[in-house]
Amino acid sequence: MDGPQDKHTLGFWLSYCSVLGGVASWQLYQYLTNHHLASKHTAFSWPMFIAEMVGTLVLAMGLSAAFAKTLDTLSGAVTYGASYFVGILIAATASLLT
Repeated sequence: MDGPQDKHTLGFWLSYCSVLGGVASWQLYQYLTNHHLASKHTAFSWPMFIAEMVGTLVLAMGLSAAFAKTLDTLSGAVTYGASYFVGILIAATASLLT
């Protein structure tokens, strides 16, 4: 594998195989135990959706800031960790409100 296209293709196939393996194990479990997993359905909530989107935005901006400034290892880890923490706090707040 030489170029970036090959790395993206490999990443795609690895994620595809991971999902396929998960579905296969789920179906095998249902077949062997003769027990179907119940699906849980919740109503759509706009406040929760918006909070998840804002949390994702904070996380993405922290990650891109750490990559764009080419920070050293410690500074990049602190930047990403802080944005991850704040993003989770924002997203989790909506689940408390709904």
